[in-house]
Amino acid sequence: MPTALIIGASRGLGRALAEEHLKRGWAVIATVRDVAALADLPAAHGAALRVETLDTIDWAGVDALHGRLAGTVLDLLFVNAGISGPVTTPIGAVEPGAFTELMLVNALAPLRIIDRFADLLAADGTAAVMTSGLGSIANNNGGVRQPRPAPPRRKPGLADGRARLGAHRYGRAKRNALD
Repeated sequence: MPTALIIGASRGLGRALAEEHLKRGWAVIATVRDVAALADLPAAHGAALRVETLDTIDWAGVDALHGRLAGTVLDLLFVNAGISGPVTTPIGAVEPGAFTELMLVNALAPLRIIDRFADLLAADGTAAVMTSGLGSIANNNGGVRQPRPAPPRRKPGLADGRARLGAHRYGRAKRNALD
């Protein structure tokens, strides 16, 4: 039975990915910040679903999860967790703490997680970072109209660019795609 570790599976696309992999017969390790978010799934999927609590910028928590998964071979490592920032706040009004959190969660954490769990990937396993069009640099056709540029609108532009830059470290044997 193939195994997927889905980081950020509490709702939306992460949850849908977890449910779909379970339907297809995969073992799924799904991380959430609140276990109540997936309370309805274990009854339907039994031992195939393992729910773990994780805050992606709690580095000690990431290390602890890695320790709990020691010996697990992952066929898929899917990092989906992210947060959205203010889309209409002028750059001069963006709080540095909020911006720092946005960058930690959406740019640094996905890369650190892939780096930390790469040793658990099967030789033909896949590591992936989910991005969305909302934060795409390529899809930004003007963004929010205001006198100065707005802060990043979500996670992807930086996260997917950094993921591609870092992908070479693992070679094709450690990941099939980061695109």
